[in-house]
Amino acid sequence: MTKYAIDTETGPFDPTVKQTNAWALEPYREEFYVKLVCAVGKDGTKVVSDSAEITVETIKNLKEPVVYCHNAIFDISVLIRNVGYDTIKHIIFRDTGILAKWLNNSQRDEHFQYSLRNCIERWLPDHPETAEFLGMKDNMEDSDEYWLTRVIADTELTLELACELEKLLPREQAKGFITECKALLPLAVGYMQGILVDHDVVDEMKVVYGAKIARALREADLSESIVSSPSKLAYQLFTLWGLAPEGLTPKGKPSTSASNLKLIAIKSGDPRLLKLMEAKKAITVRNKYIQGFMKAKDYLGTNTMHSPPRLFNSYTGRMTYTSKMMKKYQVGIALHQLPRKDKDVKRAMVAPPGYKFFYADYSAQEMRLMAQASEDRAMLDAFHNGMDLHSLTTENIYGTPYDSIIEGKETDEEIIDQRNCGKLTNLSSQYRIGAKSLQTKFFEQYDKIVNLRESTHYLNSYKKTYPGIPRYWDKAIGMARRNGFSHSLMDRRFYIHKLDWSGESSSINQPIQGSGADLTVIAIGEVHERFPSNIFQITVHDSLCWLMPEDDDPLIMKEFLNSIDYSKYTRQKLLLAFPLDCAVGPNLADLTPI
Repeated sequence: MTKYAIDTETGPFDPTVKQTNAWALEPYREEFYVKLVCAVGKDGTKVVSDSAEITVETIKNLKEPVVYCHNAIFDISVLIRNVGYDTIKHIIFRDTGILAKWLNNSQRDEHFQYSLRNCIERWLPDHPETAEFLGMKDNMEDSDEYWLTRVIADTELTLELACELEKLLPREQAKGFITECKALLPLAVGYMQGILVDHDVVDEMKVVYGAKIARALREADLSESIVSSPSKLAYQLFTLWGLAPEGLTPKGKPSTSASNLKLIAIKSGDPRLLKLMEAKKAITVRNKYIQGFMKAKDYLGTNTMHSPPRLFNSYTGRMTYTSKMMKKYQVGIALHQLPRKDKDVKRAMVAPPGYKFFYADYSAQEMRLMAQASEDRAMLDAFHNGMDLHSLTTENIYGTPYDSIIEGKETDEEIIDQRNCGKLTNLSSQYRIGAKSLQTKFFEQYDKIVNLRESTHYLNSYKKTYPGIPRYWDKAIGMARRNGFSHSLMDRRFYIHKLDWSGESSSINQPIQGSGADLTVIAIGEVHERFPSNIFQITVHDSLCWLMPEDDDPLIMKEFLNSIDYSKYTRQKLLLAFPLDCAVGPNLADLTPI
């Protein structure tokens, strides 16, 4: 296949001049326009359009097209806006920024910015056009000649960068990179669609949470200005109220973190602390989500928000979403941070007319991936036999028979408490947690105080239940030491240069969480190919969500998702399945299991 590159210029943006919007970066807007588009190919193709519309011929002239873009989701969105999805759906899109990340994802360069400028400077330093290109990027002008020269240079060097990086990418990783790029088109489609927000729900939340905050502050005898300032709050608690701090900040000052506030509340018995924590939680929801929804509506002028998706935006490969364009203009909320349990926020996100949400959540994804990586026989057998792993761990912690735990896990208060301990031990211990940190987890999640002896017992019971996992920790660290990197099922790598505690932790975490990112992009690509009318919306934690036409049968989609053959994409034999629990509903809170 012949390689091509496409780049679009959507109007000048001069960072030295105060802007009132970011319309040049928002292809879903009515005000958005295309200034120039350029396509070049290794077969000699070179087309530049100087009109507001991208000519359909620019796309149709590409034969067997593998098209590279830099920040491809944006360029694909521009093409969808100007020539329509049907015109470009046959194109195989790839992203030079993501290709560079596959090649360069490392501890040393974890904060490297994968802009086209930075990538050209790093990987094409000796190219004859690089010096002129860098000068042009660093000295922006607003003239027709400048933008014409720039779009051609951007496109030609994107193609050169793609060819260079393809040569450098280890052969074993090529399939994983190509698989990830199959998610580019559905992500662009979803970005253009956006997520509809019910502002009646938001307005109701504003009233409810405003009342919660006011009541909690009144009962705590505090002002919001004190609660929102760590230094003022510390002075209030530890000087004016005379409470004893339970921990220090990195600078050695009394900490007002959520876990420390909980512990102070329990030890002091001061009811004002409970109201303080209630106020802080409500303020967070208001500031992060309610105000986020409202600011996005004010800026966009519509009830639909468009949080840009960032593929492979963390070292593990997990996706993220941007809430603000250019760190200033609110276009949505940070969707990857949606709270699991706060249904009020999720209820505000609704399916548009003619659609319903199809929500799919991987069942015990990270534990299954840990079973895969560690090859722990007890864990693998438990999954194969349909056993409850949390109850299995609970049995080893307390000695309560497994069958008794299963029988009483919904009704017997003592067994419920025991199983909660087993569950938290399972979920917290996979990544080499210490006994003191496990104590903190118990307190933060269940308000349960356990002493160091108990916490150590829980960890030892976990290691006894799943002896392959401690062996996996040693194995993962050893492999990182020998190879210089850790890797996921699709061979997504994280190069580790310093095996201190942080580096060792990354060598343990990345094969699990990176493989979770692998499963996500595989599912997004496969679903788009099989159900192109389903519009991908978001991925949060271990879940995925689509808009499904109202009349479509969700059972067909569920069966398809649970029949995906992930082994086609992996470099190692899969030892177990990765099922998804599925549900449908009119919003992200009110979902009916299927």
